[in-house]
Amino acid sequence: MNIYQLFSCIALLIFVVHRIKASDDVEDWENALNDFDERTKDIGRLYWLFDGIKKDDVGKSCVGPNGQWGTCVSSFSCQIKDGLCLSPSNGCKTGVCCQVISKCAQTSEDGSCLITQNGATITQNMGSGTNRVYKIPKVKGVCQVKLEINFFELEGEVAGDCQMESMTVLGSSTVSQLQICGNNTGQHMYLEYGCASDITIAMKLAEGSRSTYSIRSYYIKCSSPKRVPPYCLKYLTGISGKDRSFNNNVGQLNNQNYKVCVAPAEGMNSITWQECRDEPLGSFSVSGRSGDPEECAMSKSDWVGFLGDDTRRCGQALTAAPITVNGKPCINICLCGSVI
Repeated sequence: MNIYQLFSCIALLIFVVHRIKASDDVEDWENALNDFDERTKDIGRLYWLFDGIKKDDVGKSCVGPNGQWGTCVSSFSCQIKDGLCLSPSNGCKTGVCCQVISKCAQTSEDGSCLITQNGATITQNMGSGTNRVYKIPKVKGVCQVKLEINFFELEGEVAGDCQMESMTVLGSSTVSQLQICGNNTGQHMYLEYGCASDITIAMKLAEGSRSTYSIRSYYIKCSSPKRVPPYCLKYLTGISGKDRSFNNNVGQLNNQNYKVCVAPAEGMNSITWQECRDEPLGSFSVSGRSGDPEECAMSKSDWVGFLGDDTRRCGQALTAAPITVNGKPCINICLCGSVI
């Protein structure tokens, strides 16, 4: 360890202690720790105190020995955030795999649990079912929240409606209200704050429910390159991939109106959409008659549209041939009525 790294460590410790002592406010604690993490990334590789975490590893997802999801951080950062070190783990070349469980140490006036820790995980263990409301307050410099749904098994839909159990997102300008249920493991959401002071996640569970969920929340700063366009609920990356509707293709949910976006790829100027033929339960099923563009165009309830393509799609098949469009890659999904 060179002298520059040593003095950088000392300066960072003085900085974070000063910030934390200056106020007991939860937001100040979070901002101090976030600034601390950002500054440790700039140092790069420290073998003392930060246990050799490389800045390229910081923030990566990782998996613990029992399938628990975590984030790659330094062991010092994990301890500061009162996290659980998952060892052995997959995903972290340096540092540790850390899981920070949301602890409702502070509640709002309506009794909702406040989530103020970046990278916190909210969980529901089997057999301890109860209705819970989580609020993620907006903090200075933050514009979005990303939800990573690591595990999600609730009661499924009945004729498209989430009657018994559900997760409802409220307060975001990305979607005014969104309700999902069933199987949503592996899904994600980007939620823009807009003018809202907080984003609410309301979990409704049946009495005696054995349903389980594990959802991680991340703050995204307004200046961060990770921030996505405010209208994108989902944001896909890579030159190829697959997206499933919420409930993971088990059954169409009602009252869904959102956009799925794809990150631009260098050197590419168009995108091709087609059905995933390998889906065991079918790849496309939306109310309406396949091959009847007039019916889909007139529908005010159920349809799927692709930016750059003027035709609304519905029915039991997308198209016989792939759809290729130019411009910004985006899907608009509107599933508002009853389903087949």
